[in-house]
Amino acid sequence: MAEKRQQAEKNKQRFARSVAVVLALVALWGAGVAYLQSDASNRATQAARDAMTLAIEIVVELGRANARVEYDLRGMADWTALTGESQAYSVTAMVNQGIIDEALVRRYHLESQVRQAQADSLIGQSALLSDARDAGTAVGYGDGQAYMEDVMSRSQELLAKQNAAVDRANEWGTKSDSYSSVMAVMAVALFFLGLSLVPEGSSRLVFLVVGLLISAASVAWTLSILLG
Repeated sequence: MAEKRQQAEKNKQRFARSVAVVLALVALWGAGVAYLQSDASNRATQAARDAMTLAIEIVVELGRANARVEYDLRGMADWTALTGESQAYSVTAMVNQGIIDEALVRRYHLESQVRQAQADSLIGQSALLSDARDAGTAVGYGDGQAYMEDVMSRSQELLAKQNAAVDRANEWGTKSDSYSSVMAVMAVALFFLGLSLVPEGSSRLVFLVVGLLISAASVAWTLSILLG
């Protein structure tokens, strides 16, 4: 009888040691998951900061692009006005040639030349007048779409980077939340494993098996998150 009690006590101790080893392994795995969760959370935060920084850069770049467009349009408007005045003076001089005083005709020609010279001086100041990609028509500007694509190219580049940063933030945020869920499941596994040490007999095997199954599921879930 004493031998049976001693054997039962040895089995109980052996079982307790085995469960302790399993608890230690699960706890270590939980620590690893906690590290992964922290790392994912930090990466999500950094990506969100990058997206915010890029959003500010986009606003600044849009302001710069708007100022450039206003400047180029103003230069084109001035060029158009001066060119029109030059042509008007030139036509007036030709129409009144031999009809009015010759000095007045020469004055009209001079005014036409002055206005044209002023208009020509503006060509280099506006991309709409001087950019080869937009030149080619009678008035010196043409493909407005190419011009706007050039103006907005930097903004579009920053927008693409911002979208990528947002995607990274969402991806790492999802991983961080998933790791948190895994840790909650592992806490349940630890509870059942610890509970297996309390009862006597075969009932403790039920708690042990449940704890092991939950632990295995949490390991598989962690690997799917890590490799996903």
